[in-house]
Amino acid sequence: MKKAEKGEIPVEKAIDLFLKHFNVKLDPDEILKTMISFKKCNNETVDILKKLKGKYKLTYLTNSSVKLMGLSEEMLPLLHHFDYGIISATIKARKPDPKGFTLILSHFN
Repeated sequence: MKKAEKGEIPVEKAIDLFLKHFNVKLDPDEILKTMISFKKCNNETVDILKKLKGKYKLTYLTNSSVKLMGLSEEMLPLLHHFDYGIISATIKARKPDPKGFTLILSHFN
């Protein structure tokens, strides 16, 4: 998944390689949907975000592929609580690489 999180390969390809490595015959798209289905909304987190919004600049930096983040957002729409955010695949670097943190700081300067 690290290569997908860095935008080097599509997330479906990463899942396919993982499945082939373990000789598992499953559809990568179905695995992706199943992964997303396990995500649950944490209401306490949403309440905190609502309280902080407007008082502070809120941002996210996530190790994810663009597709996986899009599917996550469809299921749990949270991004509107943030002023800015970066998906690791869009910058070809994943945490803890300082690139994402530097870009976030630069965005607000």
